[in-house]
Amino acid sequence: MTLMNDIEKALVDLLSQSKAALTFEEIHKALLNLGINAQKKAVREALAGLIRSGIVIREPDYERKKMVFRIAEKH
Repeated sequence: MTLMNDIEKALVDLLSQSKAALTFEEIHKALLNLGINAQKKAVREALAGLIRSGIVIREPDYERKKMVFRIAEKH
Protein backbone atom coordinates (compact mmCIF):
# COMPACT_ATOMS: atom_id res chain seq x y z
CA MET A 1 0.00 0.00 0.00
CA THR A 2 1.40 3.37 -0.96
CA LEU A 3 1.56 6.40 1.29
CA MET A 4 -1.15 8.13 -0.77
CA ASN A 5 -3.48 5.16 -0.32
CA ASP A 6 -2.81 5.27 3.43
CA ILE A 7 -3.66 8.97 3.49
CA GLU A 8 -6.79 8.47 1.39
CA LYS A 9 -7.98 5.64 3.64
CA ALA A 10 -7.33 7.75 6.75
CA LEU A 11 -9.19 10.69 5.19
CA VAL A 12 -12.23 8.56 4.34
CA ASP A 13 -12.25 7.03 7.85
CA LEU A 14 -11.87 10.44 9.48
CA LEU A 15 -14.57 12.16 7.44
CA SER A 16 -16.93 9.17 7.74
CA GLN A 17 -16.72 9.31 11.53
CA SER A 18 -17.00 13.09 11.79
CA LYS A 19 -20.46 14.47 12.53
CA ALA A 20 -19.55 17.84 10.99
CA ALA A 21 -17.70 18.87 7.85
CA LEU A 22 -14.05 19.71 8.55
CA THR A 23 -11.69 22.41 7.31
CA PHE A 24 -8.36 21.43 5.79
CA GLU A 25 -6.52 22.53 8.94
CA GLU A 26 -8.82 20.42 11.14
CA ILE A 27 -8.26 17.42 8.87
CA HIS A 28 -4.47 17.85 8.87
CA LYS A 29 -4.36 18.24 12.66
CA ALA A 30 -6.56 15.14 13.12
CA LEU A 31 -4.27 13.09 10.87
CA LEU A 32 -1.25 14.19 12.89
CA ASN A 33 -3.08 13.20 16.09
CA LEU A 34 -3.68 9.76 14.54
CA GLY A 35 0.05 9.41 13.95
CA ILE A 36 -0.11 10.05 10.20
CA ASN A 37 2.73 12.50 9.68
CA ALA A 38 1.86 13.56 6.13
CA GLN A 39 2.96 16.76 4.45
CA LYS A 40 0.16 19.23 3.74
CA LYS A 41 0.76 18.89 0.01
CA ALA A 42 0.22 15.12 0.15
CA VAL A 43 -3.00 15.58 2.13
CA ARG A 44 -4.25 18.19 -0.37
CA GLU A 45 -3.46 15.86 -3.28
CA ALA A 46 -5.25 12.96 -1.59
CA LEU A 47 -8.28 15.15 -0.85
CA ALA A 48 -8.33 16.36 -4.46
CA GLY A 49 -8.33 12.77 -5.72
CA LEU A 50 -11.19 11.84 -3.39
CA ILE A 51 -13.16 14.88 -4.56
CA ARG A 52 -12.57 13.98 -8.24
CA SER A 53 -13.77 10.43 -7.61
CA GLY A 54 -16.92 11.67 -5.83
CA ILE A 55 -16.10 10.21 -2.41
CA VAL A 56 -15.56 13.58 -0.70
CA ILE A 57 -17.43 16.83 -1.20
CA ARG A 58 -15.84 20.28 -0.82
CA GLU A 59 -18.27 23.06 -0.01
CA PRO A 60 -18.26 26.56 1.53
CA ASP A 61 -19.11 27.11 5.18
CA TYR A 62 -20.28 30.71 5.19
CA GLU A 63 -20.35 31.05 8.99
CA ARG A 64 -16.73 29.96 9.32
CA LYS A 65 -15.70 31.63 6.05
CA LYS A 66 -13.79 28.51 5.04
CA MET A 67 -14.12 25.62 2.64
CA VAL A 68 -15.04 22.38 4.39
CA PHE A 69 -14.89 18.72 3.41
CA ARG A 70 -17.33 15.90 4.09
CA ILE A 71 -18.09 12.40 2.85
CA ALA A 72 -20.52 12.34 -0.08
CA GLU A 73 -23.96 10.97 0.73
CA LYS A 74 -24.39 7.32 -0.19
CA HIS A 75 -27.06 6.71 -2.83
